[in-house]
Amino acid sequence: MSKSPITSYFEADKKLPMARSIPKAKYPSVQDVLAAAQEICKVGVRTLKSKDNRPQAAPSRHIAMFIAAYSCKKTLDEIAAEFGPFDRTAVSYARRATCYKIWKGVENAPSEDQRQKRINFLRHLEATKELLRSRGFTIIEPTACELQEEAEKSYKPRKDKKAA
Repeated sequence: MSKSPITSYFEADKKLPMARSIPKAKYPSVQDVLAAAQEICKVGVRTLKSKDNRPQAAPSRHIAMFIAAYSCKKTLDEIAAEFGPFDRTAVSYARRATCYKIWKGVENAPSEDQRQKRINFLRHLEATKELLRSRGFTIIEPTACELQEEAEKSYKPRKDKKAA
């Protein structure tokens, strides 16, 4: 009784039990990201989808758009359509602004107020990603090079209104 030789790598992979048990990556939908952002940031989905620019609404929307842009496997146009009255440039801006905040970190904030806002923003971002991971989703994070490239593209942070 002789065994026939394996003629290709594909046939060898079929015979390994581990190769069949690797789970496929499960990416979140935009609705999943919105639900997680709503839960962490304590902002309603209706507010996340509106053009409301209150201090609580805009950063929460940026977090949701950033995670959706990197993890949902959809185009910027498709993501923007699910967010309501926005176009792809709004999603692109949210992605750049978030990359800037991550890249520059807390130490480079211009004022104590901005530093505290950035700390809260980064905490909410990490908590939202962790919540999605705990629900079984694969979250794609940009590399340091991608963060720097996005941050330096053309994003210019607004001057603090009180300082001007």
